[in-house]
Amino acid sequence: LGDGRAIAYLLEDIGGLEAKTGNYAVSLQLVGAAAALRNTLGAQLTEHELEKLEEQIQDSRENLGGELQQLYLEQGAAIDIEAAIQLARQGRFQLEGQ
Repeated sequence: LGDGRAIAYLLEDIGGLEAKTGNYAVSLQLVGAAAALRNTLGAQLTEHELEKLEEQIQDSRENLGGELQQLYLEQGAAIDIEAAIQLARQGRFQLEGQ
């Protein structure tokens, strides 16, 4: 699947877009999947990148309680990368041409 770091960034970015469309569960599942991939790669976000990600998913954080947030993050972390990519492709945010 190529560069895992690039895939993690894309999952995080799409997670941020999903938050903006109100698809809060998918938003956090994608972020959870990206975090699990980063842990596997040993490629953690910098402090600045983490702050940017938190800004992107702020709507999800504000609209879901702490327990639901954790549940969706854990669900995302538990799926394999192919399933995470499929989830990203099926979300509300759609790229032109898909």
